Amino acid sequence: MTCGVRRGEGREGSKMITAVILSLLCLHVHTLMSTASAENGYTTAGLPREKPQGPQWGYANLTAWPKLCQTGKQQSPVSFSELQPNEVVHRKDMGPLVFSRDCNFAAEKTSLKIENEVNTISVRFIPLDDPTNKLPSLCTVRDPTDRDSPEYHFVSMHFHSPAEHVLPCANPDAELHLVFAHTQQSRQPHLMVVVVQLVASDKINSTSVVALKHILLDGSLPPKRAVTTCTLTENMTIAGFLPQSGSYFAYNGSLTTPPCTEGVLFVVLTSPQIISKKALERLVEAFQRSRPGNHNGNHRPTQPLNGRVVYHFVDMHHMNYSMCMSTTTRTVLKWKACRAQCST
Repeated sequence: MTCGVRRGEGREGSKMITAVILSLLCLHVHTLMSTASAENGYTTAGLPREKPQGPQWGYANLTAWPKLCQTGKQQSPVSFSELQPNEVVHRKDMGPLVFSRDCNFAAEKTSLKIENEVNTISVRFIPLDDPTNKLPSLCTVRDPTDRDSPEYHFVSMHFHSPAEHVLPCANPDAELHLVFAHTQQSRQPHLMVVVVQLVASDKINSTSVVALKHILLDGSLPPKRAVTTCTLTENMTIAGFLPQSGSYFAYNGSLTTPPCTEGVLFVVLTSPQIISKKALERLVEAFQRSRPGNHNGNHRPTQPLNGRVVYHFVDMHHMNYSMCMSTTTRTVLKWKACRAQCST
């Protein structure tokens, strides 16, 4: 396979390594990039990049984050473990997430771009006929809580470890955020983030986590401010990153990283996806190499709801999961009793 490296402004010290591992062919393009000259114009949550004022932000000193992070009234993440009845809404017209057919990425038409953005590892599917990725993705989803929702286009996904959102009976090791955005400037929220809880276990059904395995294990995660570009040898789908159960909590929040911009819809799936312990180790090691001395991971503490409501949907077709949702009633559970009933 013959490959070339496109050199862009502000890049230096590029090197290329070709690796063939299992079903993923990865072309490792380790490229040192300045923050200001990164290829994409988005933060890890898909909004246009904004440089926070003051010191460069990190997770060791949250008080140095911009003012909105400290004073905003609709901040993320949040905890769902002590919800009160008046904070939870159930509606009959709510349903599971429904992704478009174009959320299936054909190997012969798509490359995979994994970028170490210092504070997270982000992943993008790049159409081979649009290598600059300027056009909106054809992979879309609608807000499941809004019958008149516009289409949200897939932007990217990224990881947090430990997990940021807190669910009853759950102690996940990490979170995967799948970011979608719509183009109707007059509509709020502009962003939609689908959150998948990740639990590390040696008892793993490899067929259900092939997509995550490819990203976290089949190639080397890039070092700080570097990019790995991978050529797929089999198709990948958004559904491959999700658990079987479509149950979720949904609420309006913010970016969980500076500038903490509000107007973000979060759909937090309540059933976990399982990854191997080795995959979790690789992810944590990548974060630690990017931020030496940081042993806190890249998760933000939970923020108060401040009167926000939480939408709760229970997938009645997949009730066998351990996040302790109600199986017999649409009313909010008393969480202490719920925790006592949890099987895991």
